[in-house]
Amino acid sequence: MKHLTIALMMGFAGTAFGKLKCHTPNHEKSITITDNKIVFHSDSTGFNSKRKISSTTKGIITRKLVSGGFRKTLEMDKKTYKIHVNDLSNLSSLNDYMTVSIRDSYKISYPLHCEQAK
Repeated sequence: MKHLTIALMMGFAGTAFGKLKCHTPNHEKSITITDNKIVFHSDSTGFNSKRKISSTTKGIITRKLVSGGFRKTLEMDKKTYKIHVNDLSNLSSLNDYMTVSIRDSYKISYPLHCEQAK
């Protein structure tokens, strides 16, 4: 089984948020985020898939936001991913998003619908 587990730099200074499941509209992209890892799920099968995207990263930067959320930045497969969750106590697809960019070529922004997972 292929899956991607990315260890994150500890940037929360003791702020644990458990597990978030996030997806773009129409579930084109689905991700699971915990305090210390991110899992990118296969585009077409979503969270229920045992198949995950496999890749490696050079490093992830995690920043705590004043608003009570976080921003995670990582590079994978020559793309830069930025995951922004504005406020963990008020998850909203209006304020939560993911951007994907390839160097200086283009940048795509996706709204994220996130929910606390058990």
